[in-house]
Amino acid sequence: MIGDLLARRDPQAADGLSLLRIAYNHLKAYEARTAREHAAA
Repeated sequence: MIGDLLARRDPQAADGLSLLRIAYNHLKAYEARTAREHAAA
């Protein structure tokens, strides 16, 4: 859902530290961490 919102955003909008970009990066970090934890278990 977050990725879809990013894809639909205004391309002219400044994207530096938008809350949407921060939320997306947080989710990706969470996914990577849980994948590592499940692989180690």
